[in-house]
Amino acid sequence: NYILDSLELVIRYMQDEDKQVQKVFMILMIVLCALYIILQILVTFLCLRAIRKDKITIYKCLTALPKNVVSTVVEYLRVLKKDKEDSLLKGTTTEGNEDLNKQEENILKILMTGDSSGGVKSELLIIILTVLHTGCFLAFVIYAGMSMINESANLVSEAPHVDYLLGAYTYDAATVLATNLMLGEFYNLSTDFKVDVLIQRFHSRLERSQSYYTRMMYGDTSTEMKIHPFKAFAEGLTEAINKLACLDISNKPPATIYDGYKCIRPDVMLYIHHNMVLSIVLPVEKNGAKINKSNELLPEIYELSLIVLYENFFFPIFDQVVKSLQTQLHNAIVPIITISFILFAVSLIIEIIIIAINKSTKKHMIFTLKMLMQCPI
Repeated sequence: NYILDSLELVIRYMQDEDKQVQKVFMILMIVLCALYIILQILVTFLCLRAIRKDKITIYKCLTALPKNVVSTVVEYLRVLKKDKEDSLLKGTTTEGNEDLNKQEENILKILMTGDSSGGVKSELLIIILTVLHTGCFLAFVIYAGMSMINESANLVSEAPHVDYLLGAYTYDAATVLATNLMLGEFYNLSTDFKVDVLIQRFHSRLERSQSYYTRMMYGDTSTEMKIHPFKAFAEGLTEAINKLACLDISNKPPATIYDGYKCIRPDVMLYIHHNMVLSIVLPVEKNGAKINKSNELLPEIYELSLIVLYENFFFPIFDQVVKSLQTQLHNAIVPIITISFILFAVSLIIEIIIIAINKSTKKHMIFTLKMLMQCPI
């Protein structure tokens, strides 16, 4: 009972800790998402306001200049541009006045707005990209956080099956031990146990073996943390069936009972084993009978417990537990990392584009300020 209670406390502790971890992750996700949204709104607002303020200041400075000064600056730019094109193209710059007028318009546009893309368009583009960046980053945080929470819950749900698997076989073997002790009592081999006590313990162990086996197959919904059926059970059972060397008994009966057991599914053999042991104990309980040491079932229940059930059934499934948990964790982590990386990369690329737009705007404003410095007063 102490071992059973200890294992139940361990499972309950794991479930409680998992719930606490899930709460912490959920709170962290909500706080991080809220802070990031507020930070993006604040930073975008302050940046756009600072850019708009600088543009208005430049615009006011330009509007304060006399018209002839602006015309002179534009004319200087024409000459510089023409000299540069002459040096590069060597005589191929015989453009018409229409091209010069377009160039003048573009220069005046830069001088008047500090941004060749039109000012308002660039601000709108920054806002749209910021919204996309924030959406991608929030999707990255939520997806990564929820995936970790779900995987934690799955591991907690799978972990108790190790206890259920070992308990199912251990308590089944304990029924064989109780039967063996009864046999010793009947033949004056002192075991310090009374027959009625051994019968009581036998039923207790049998009930626990069946309870653990049922939980392993069908899960456990009696607790607050729902435990799903053991996912590796089907794989372990298939491996156990493949290990059984069933002989062809279609034309002749098996030579021994054990040869016949080889052709029965191991999971069915567990229930057969329970009934075989019950067939020995129930006459003692109900009729006060004595276990005959020559009973042919006695060596059979030992052989079934040690060879058919343990070596061919429980051990392959237990070996499958570690592989199943490792495979499950690996298969879950790979897409989580991949999708999270893609979302983070997209978010980073959008942020780089926003920074590039801001730098371009800054470059145009610096150009305009340099032009102002060249204006004659």
